[in-house]
Amino acid sequence: MDTSANRRRFPRIPTTKAVLVEMLGDSIGEDLARTRNLSVAGCLFTSPRGFPTGSVVQLLIKIDAEVVEPVARVVYVIPRDDGAYDVGAEFLVIRETDKDAITSYFNGIPPQ
Repeated sequence: MDTSANRRRFPRIPTTKAVLVEMLGDSIGEDLARTRNLSVAGCLFTSPRGFPTGSVVQLLIKIDAEVVEPVARVVYVIPRDDGAYDVGAEFLVIRETDKDAITSYFNGIPPQ
């Protein structure tokens, strides 16, 4: 079976990290969310508000002592029973140092 998880180039690892989300071009402000999984190419996070599919968001994800700052596109939004939303996001722009921080975290190596 060819599920979206099987088609991913980079595996998503389950992890719960604080993430600040701001929709670019939106004056509503920022939302505090939590990742549910993460990779060097994208993440799934739970947010108190839904974001339009295709919208572009700035993420600030706390990984140990590092904060990675990818710009991402919202791929899907799933309403939850508790009123929150699960948001799947694909990174459009991510610095190499941020990719390295994510990879190091998953490999158990402290960032340098």
